[in-house]
Amino acid sequence: FEASWLAVRSFYLREELKRMYPDRSDVIEKMTPVDGKSHQELDSMPSDRIEVFDVYSQDGDWGVYAGKDWLWKGKTPGNVLPVSVGRFLEIPGEFWGVGLVDPLISIQNQYNRSRAQWLLNTELMANPIWKVPRTAGVRKIPSKAGAMLMYNIAGGEPRQQAPAPLPAYFNDSIMQLIAEMHDTAGIHGPSLGKRAVGITAAKAMQELKSSDNTLLDLVRLQGEETFERFATSALVYARHFLDEERMVGALGDDGRIIHRAVVGSNIVDNPEIHIEAGSMFDDQVG
Repeated sequence: FEASWLAVRSFYLREELKRMYPDRSDVIEKMTPVDGKSHQELDSMPSDRIEVFDVYSQDGDWGVYAGKDWLWKGKTPGNVLPVSVGRFLEIPGEFWGVGLVDPLISIQNQYNRSRAQWLLNTELMANPIWKVPRTAGVRKIPSKAGAMLMYNIAGGEPRQQAPAPLPAYFNDSIMQLIAEMHDTAGIHGPSLGKRAVGITAAKAMQELKSSDNTLLDLVRLQGEETFERFATSALVYARHFLDEERMVGALGDDGRIIHRAVVGSNIVDNPEIHIEAGSMFDDQVG
């Protein structure tokens, strides 16, 4: 994380803020609550909430900012930034990176339009339009099976006009869109425990699955680095603030939950987190 400082936004009730910072009660009383109507992303926010920012800097400064004043200033334990920004796929110049869904949106929209057109044509082919001469004397076309249609033979016979079928390449284009979505996402049928459309050779299926796992390596690396930063900062803060014994549950080597009483003094000053290679993702399909 290369930013010199970072702020985390939260929303609190006025009375809750007063209990947290009693020496700043006068300042908190004058603060204006958030106006959800003027912020589109806060349209569901209750009107009695006050916007608060926890501001952290890389040199260890930590402050709580609300309204136009600082409610508290101090230092982070061990000068460790407690915020870990995780990205699905890191892109230079992009703060949040790119997620799995983002590149698929345009392809999905095209697929939705093609699918809707296909369904509309299918319904129209099953219920063709009727051509009825005005002089046939037909008022209503019956829709029940076996119903009789009475018409004036001298006025002309009602007939169904079937629409032109969709061209053959239309269905091929839908399958092409599905294949493009799988290629863009790096997730094919064999990786999901399904049969790949148009692929029957076991070796080809294995190659597809191996390729999907290779594309996931960058994502796996980002996830492991994010978890390492998060776990390290959590242990540092636990050592600083955990002054009484607390019961902590964890999974043992046999998969059972074990409980231990932990206090801050049980944690070393500079905890190191090691993740077994490949343990954060499961390649097996259950």
